[in-house]
Amino acid sequence: MAESPVFRTMLTGNFKEKNACEIELPDKDPTTFALFLRHTLPGFDGLILSVVTARSILPLAHEYQTDTSLLKIDKVLSACTRDKLCKSVDKLVDNILEAEHYTLSKYLTACITEASSFSPMAFRRTGRVDKISSDTKAKIFIMRCEDMESRIGNCMKVLEQKVLYGCGNDKCDYKKKIENAKNIIKSLDRFKYR
Repeated sequence: MAESPVFRTMLTGNFKEKNACEIELPDKDPTTFALFLRHTLPGFDGLILSVVTARSILPLAHEYQTDTSLLKIDKVLSACTRDKLCKSVDKLVDNILEAEHYTLSKYLTACITEASSFSPMAFRRTGRVDKISSDTKAKIFIMRCEDMESRIGNCMKVLEQKVLYGCGNDKCDYKKKIENAKNIIKSLDRFKYR
């Protein structure tokens, strides 16, 4: 009972389950519920929670407010997201919405990190970008901007090296093209380069 305030209320409050020998759980798959109990109740230490099991017991862990299970699920799903690059924006949107719905902070952070590598147009094409919270979209945008700034900075360093080592005089056509490219990049971004 300590693992779930919902169980505690059901079994100690004035509910029909309080004195029942058997508790009926309509609309609950017995196999999934058994897995949920194994990953929630004490005595099953060392039991490895797979991604498939984590996803299947997540709604139950949320419904019965089992913080221990939710923390395990959060850890497993975030590790899975970090380890496997998402190839589909649709799947990534599903993951983001799932992490938001169940308030899984590590999982959401991993999804945001992964999402920042996709273009905004890829998200628009899903037709579901509006379902993602504004806070999450802002975090994705900020991470994407930080990544772009880093890449632009690296590009500028390469361009500056090419200018220094590629041509010895000011009339070199190659040097002019690189200077034009540098100016275009600088105009796109407002932070200063050395």
